Amino acid sequence: MYSKEKIENLLSMFKISFADPIDLKNGTGFLVYSDETIDNTSNSELKHKYENECKEIKNKTERNIYRYYYYENFKNKKQLHATIVMMNPAFADSVEPDNTIKNIEKYLNNEKDAILKHLPNIHNEFGSFDIINLYPVRMPKSEKLNEFLELTKIETEKYQKFVKEYLSKIDKNHIVIAAWGDDKKDNELARKLFADLDIKFYCYGLTKNGYPKHFSSLAYNNFNKFRCPLPYIKINNWIKDPVLSDYDKKRLADVRNLKRWLTSSPSISQYYVNYMKELLNDVFEQVE
Repeated sequence: MYSKEKIENLLSMFKISFADPIDLKNGTGFLVYSDETIDNTSNSELKHKYENECKEIKNKTERNIYRYYYYENFKNKKQLHATIVMMNPAFADSVEPDNTIKNIEKYLNNEKDAILKHLPNIHNEFGSFDIINLYPVRMPKSEKLNEFLELTKIETEKYQKFVKEYLSKIDKNHIVIAAWGDDKKDNELARKLFADLDIKFYCYGLTKNGYPKHFSSLAYNNFNKFRCPLPYIKINNWIKDPVLSDYDKKRLADVRNLKRWLTSSPSISQYYVNYMKELLNDVFEQVE
């Protein structure tokens, strides 16, 4: 996690124009928008698209076109931090988080979650998280995103350089969770953008195509069982990395519980049983 000043310096490095950071209403974090808004943009076609395709924006006071960074602290005194890499931001603002951010909060701070009765001794212990994206343009309708990306290419390219630089400097014990969803084009972009980074990516679940699940309500509610981040091996096969971080070493105990649960519980999808057995095969061989 970077301070406001460091985020501003990093955005400036790539000549990205941003507004002053805004503190979240609940006092637990901040976000950084573009200084370009729907009201002051010189891109008339983009403004027209927002007004016609996203009429809900009319009710928003924070009408900035791009969101570059979001940070939140749970104030539970826990040190573990997660960076979530998603597809693009919607209209969550400093006053009201959207369902996607609420799902992230529930997932990362889930010690009292009732679902844990299925997974004894496995829960997340994160103290904070931040969100970056593959694309910075705010658009809640994924089916319309490509139309908006056509109109924001220059800003998107600058932002993707910022994202890569941000991840390249991240603390090694921070957990980077891929959550950009099932779109093939997005996944090809992510692989190209992140393949040479020395980062272990995790995810909270996979789609049937093997891509990292998004935290949208539908995706999240359809996969609400594995309660700690899993290795995402399509970019980095970190299981083969002989150097385990402190987080990885701690998670070996969780793998033991996960193995017992996978092989004994009739209540979960066989698809995920098979997936987890295949994914964690090397680890399964090492634990009883």
